[in-house]
Order: sequence, then C-alpha cells, then structure tokens
Amino acid sequence: MDVKENNEELVREVLFTEKQVNQAADRCAEWLGGIIKTQRGVLVFYMLEGCRTFAQMLEKRLLRAGIEKELIPIRTSSYQETTQSSEVVNIEDDHIQKDQIKGKTVVLIDDILDTGGTMSSLRKRMLEYGAAKVQICVLIERDIERDVNIKADMAGLKTQRKEYLAGVGLDYKGLLRELPYIAAIE
Repeated sequence: MDVKENNEELVREVLFTEKQVNQAADRCAEWLGGIIKTQRGVLVFYMLEGCRTFAQMLEKRLLRAGIEKELIPIRTSSYQETTQSSEVVNIEDDHIQKDQIKGKTVVLIDDILDTGGTMSSLRKRMLEYGAAKVQICVLIERDIERDVNIKADMAGLKTQRKEYLAGVGLDYKGLLRELPYIAAIE
C-alpha cells in the first residue's frame, strides 16, 4: 500500500466519532475517579505510546472533577511494526518498584484490549509484585474470544469488528494516531 503524506486515505470507515470517543472518555474518567476516591493508595499505569492520548484525556477529566492523580507510563510492546499481535510481549518496567505496588490496587489503562496478551502479561506481573487487586480500563474493547482469560473492568467503547483500528492514539504502522475519531483501516 502506497502511503501518502495525508494518510487519511487509509481510513475505510469511521467506527466511533469524536463525540462518541469523548463520551467514552467521560465514562472511563468517572469510573476511575470513583476508584481513586474510594480506595487508598491506588496506582494507575498507562501503556506507552498508543495510550498517551487516552491517558491525557482521563487526566484532564479527573482534574476537572477535582481529582489530582499521577498516571504512570509503562512501556510495553507486542505489535512490532505489524498489524498482527505477536506472541512476544515485552514489558519494559525497570522504573517500577516492586515495593511500590505491594498491597495496592493497580489500575492498568490502555487504548484497546484486543488479543489480551499484553494486558494479561502485565496483570500477571503486577500480581507477582504483590498488588492486592488489578483492574483494567480501556478506551476500546474488542468483544471477541481470546486465547487468554481477560476482560476489561471498564471499557469506554466495545466492538466486534476485526479490522485494524487507528485514531485517538491508536496507530497503523506509526501513522494516524492524531485522528480525533476511531477508524477502520484499509
């Protein structure tokens, strides 16, 4: 596929409009705010790079609600420049202190829960570090059968569609992260 400078020609269909994405972010922020207000010592981690946009949306909404909470970035990878999730999940968490997690509620934020491999590995790691509880919040959850047993505790949007998605931080080979909507890609 010849990628032109604009790259929007890669968009096959808008699945979720900017308005729908913002409403989903509102619901997720309200859910997250409830956890932060009712539980002590909650740690919130978000996946780099794709989830940065969604994390920023959540932080803004939390601040508007009077909740100051640091969302901590964690770098994971499973796509390695392809459109298919690989079996290899890299978790680069050297900056995370095990004693920081012990006994705490951990909330993992991601842009999409797809095959579940990355999130399952990360949840397992947090439990190994002694987290009392691990909850998952995603902007989009694919409502599909997975090889791993994992579901989001909070999903702003759900889809059964199998096309590759881009926009609002989700990328297609490094492109289209900046779209304000979620699109299916050619």
